[in-house]
Amino acid sequence: MPSHRCQLFILLFVGLYVVRAQNNFCSIRIASDPSVQPLLERSFGSRSILKPYKAPTGENYIYAEQDEVITLHCVDGFQASTGGVSVKLRCNGKYWLEENGDKYNYNDPYNVHFECKKVAWNLYESVEAFRWCPEYSASYIIAKKNVNKSPTHVAGLCYDTERLLLSSVAYNIQPDEFKITKTKFDLRNYSFGKEIKNFHFIEKEGLTALRFEEKQFEDWFTFGNFQCAPLIENHKIKTVIEEFSSLLNVTWWPSLRLGNWKKYQDALEKHTTKAAYNVISGVEGKLEVPLTNDCDNTTEMKVLLDYYGRHIPAYVWNYLEPLQNTSKEVVIIAFNSSFYEFYKKDDVVFCEDICHEIDWLANARSTFQYANMGIMFCCRADNVQKSARFDNFPNLFLKNDMENVTERLVY
Repeated sequence: MPSHRCQLFILLFVGLYVVRAQNNFCSIRIASDPSVQPLLERSFGSRSILKPYKAPTGENYIYAEQDEVITLHCVDGFQASTGGVSVKLRCNGKYWLEENGDKYNYNDPYNVHFECKKVAWNLYESVEAFRWCPEYSASYIIAKKNVNKSPTHVAGLCYDTERLLLSSVAYNIQPDEFKITKTKFDLRNYSFGKEIKNFHFIEKEGLTALRFEEKQFEDWFTFGNFQCAPLIENHKIKTVIEEFSSLLNVTWWPSLRLGNWKKYQDALEKHTTKAAYNVISGVEGKLEVPLTNDCDNTTEMKVLLDYYGRHIPAYVWNYLEPLQNTSKEVVIIAFNSSFYEFYKKDDVVFCEDICHEIDWLANARSTFQYANMGIMFCCRADNVQKSARFDNFPNLFLKNDMENVTERLVY
């Protein structure tokens, strides 16, 4: 009997200890969407660690032991406004206290929830002109705000502000972990100039049939079903594309964009789960349409211009610079027109097509010569550089400011 009582006493003591241990911690529920999760700062001895929170399991909770102090940071503040961009909390074993000793004011102190406001993306003039921009275009930097440090360069735009036309976008796509060895262009070499806050007012509609004075131009535009859509599409910078759609839109022939170009983009996105690239996405040339002369019934190709002298690009291209020295730089080019049959092949495909040499395009390239899905081909960068067809292709070979870069670019 004494032995039995002793066992009961031990079990009761252990049970009380477990309950007490379970009560000596605090928890915070954070948003499940990573884009609005706060940065977590924990003390680590005399130092602190600041990083995005990654839950070890599927739950979105941050835990702290009694008397532990944590700080949460949001770039633009919290959804439930705390009056600042940071909040410092201490766990008292039951619920959270602000560092000034006040209990955090929530209806349920055991179910505190934190969520950041949507991250702000900023647009700046670049102090130095990008060396890959055409002379007629201005240089702009898209950047992401950060906590306790300067903004992060995300993309560089070459933009014609007179005609409201995008020339090219420079950006980086990469797997989660990698180390850059050398690069021909690094956006971080360019300084932030004046911030531009009214970019949302840039015209979003693009070309419409109502702006064509020439009836045949209007008919061909309607027939081609041309549409405005972003020049770049990549899930890793999806929020950037959505925020700056008014600047990133170009006029597409939809059969290309939803056909072979999409097949190429899908292949590139799959490939870049293991490979990293600097990318310049651009447009080139002027779309031509067949116009009929009523006098002699002849047909000739003429540039499709709207009332304001704007045109649709004849080509869409991607310059790919590998950042791990695993392959050579290449240019992927697409003909943004439904009028391929009106040309000789050499008038459209102006270089030796090397798509068959690119392993990761193996499953996509089978339809690249199918005109109804948009003609596509691949060129060596130096061949495009020398071609008279691409007047505004970036001259990346005049200046070769190769730099050793070991820091990971973070978006």
